[in-house]
Amino acid sequence: MIDRKVITPSAQYESSYCAYIEELGTEERYPFVMDFAHQPFTQLLTRLEDLAEGIDVPEGAVANQTYWLVEDDELLAVANLRPQLSPEIANIGGHIGIGVRPSARGRGCSKMLLTALLGIAAEQGLQKVSVHCYNDNAASKAMIEACGGQLDSLVNAGKQVVARYIISCASV
Repeated sequence: MIDRKVITPSAQYESSYCAYIEELGTEERYPFVMDFAHQPFTQLLTRLEDLAEGIDVPEGAVANQTYWLVEDDELLAVANLRPQLSPEIANIGGHIGIGVRPSARGRGCSKMLLTALLGIAAEQGLQKVSVHCYNDNAASKAMIEACGGQLDSLVNAGKQVVARYIISCASV
């Protein structure tokens, strides 16, 4: 049986986090916190804790919480929950962002992580969340829809179209 769990960031997974970053190579990183410097690792953990508390939030961002999906000693996926949105993030970004390690894709990680974050969002008083992805990302769209996402709208974002979904937190 697979023993996966959703946790808050932990020093225990430093080597796996670094390997995840290396595995991504030049690929765009999701969610945005994956772009933060990760050495020294303790500073990354402090920065993520501060963001959850609304401390030193970058320009254009909002307070947000980071969660990791892990299996044994391996970090498989990263998610970001933004309980409150700025107008810009409400337009393109949404409440939840998810990224999955390339070697873990196609294994149900994003669905498991999104389901867990819907539960966390509900615990924080959110009744529904907005989850966005690029319209040409069939895997993300399928995952969002599998978790109860209903297409709300499509928005032009430069050269790409963003599909904006709404998911009821009560669906979990």
